[in-house]
Amino acid sequence: RMLAESGSDVLWLYDLRQKRFVYVSPSAEAMRGYTPDEIMRHELSLELTPKSQAEVTTLLEEWLKYFDPGNPATRTRHFEASQPCRDGRTIQTESVMTLVADAEGRPTLVQGITRDITERRRMEAALAESESRFRSIYDTINDGIFVHEAENGRIVDINAGACRMYGYERERMLQLGIADLSANEPPCLVERAREHVRIARERGWDAFEWLALDSRGRRFWVAVNLKTFEVGDQPRVLAVVRDIDDRRQAEEALKAALEESRALNHQLSEAHTQLLQSEKLAAIGQLAAG
Repeated sequence: RMLAESGSDVLWLYDLRQKRFVYVSPSAEAMRGYTPDEIMRHELSLELTPKSQAEVTTLLEEWLKYFDPGNPATRTRHFEASQPCRDGRTIQTESVMTLVADAEGRPTLVQGITRDITERRRMEAALAESESRFRSIYDTINDGIFVHEAENGRIVDINAGACRMYGYERERMLQLGIADLSANEPPCLVERAREHVRIARERGWDAFEWLALDSRGRRFWVAVNLKTFEVGDQPRVLAVVRDIDDRRQAEEALKAALEESRALNHQLSEAHTQLLQSEKLAAIGQLAAG
């Protein structure tokens, strides 16, 4: 009893025959604003929101139906509930409940300990919302993002941009390897990709251009930026992939145009030289005829 009355969790006993609480520890007042005496005078409907009351009623019916005093696994249950407070707030609680049977094995009491988990649930909800926002941003980025296991290169996560870029469904893409997403044409061979990963692991990053292969067999150039990080104690490699095929084609077209321009300039220069030579010969011929 000293431990029960000194902690922040609420300990209680609920009489199944009387359908009321017969003991509530003093910490209940700090948790919900009601004194133990008030709670012991309350019906269960005043201790729970309507939804939680319906859920706990169903739980008790099923629990008592399958209770076996000789089977410890049937004695304890966990339950989360919403409970009203004196000041109008509603808090989220978590209870561990144990059935107590009489000498004949018939359950007579529920012994429980209840903890306020409102703040924990609020933090979990905030984290879930933050993760949802991150995933939304993560998936709307046009660049492909891959997370690889550093040791073997296995893909453990991708964003929607990677799926769009390579033309695969997420589940299928997670089954592929570097070789499946590469054209495997020199110098863009799998061994070279592993070398880039090794460099990234040694210095923390690497950047290079790569000839990729999509689900339709199309070859296209990408710029790849690698960055190492850890999840727990597991090393990971983050790869951010940008489609630069249009840029490469434009560069190739510009290069071809420059080559053509140089060739044309060379031809013009030769023609100009030949013209000057012809003019010189014609002038010499005129002087000789003179």
